[in-house]
Amino acid sequence: QNVAYYTFGSNARIALPVASGSFAALETDPIGAQLYWDTTAYNLTTTSSGSTVALPTSVKVLAVDNNSRAVSYNSGTGAVTWLEGQDMALIMI
Repeated sequence: QNVAYYTFGSNARIALPVASGSFAALETDPIGAQLYWDTTAYNLTTTSSGSTVALPTSVKVLAVDNNSRAVSYNSGTGAVTWLEGQDMALIMI
C-alpha cells in the first residue's frame, strides 16, 4: 500500500471532493476563498467548524466541476466504486 505525500509549496495539483454547500462559493470566487479541510467528511469546504482545519493561503483553487467522477472506498468490504456527478475542485498546494 502506498500513500502519496506532497508538501505545501510543492505546486502539486490535487483533485478533492467539495462540500455541497461550498461549491457555489468556489465557483464564483475561487481565488479569494479561505479553504478548510473537513477531517470528518473528507472534503474541501469554505466553512470553518469543529471538524475542519484551515489550509494555508498559498493553496489555490485552479478549477471546479460539479460533474466529476470520484472513487469511493468501503473499508469494511474493500470494494472500490466510482461515484458519478460529484462536486470536485482541482487545487494547487
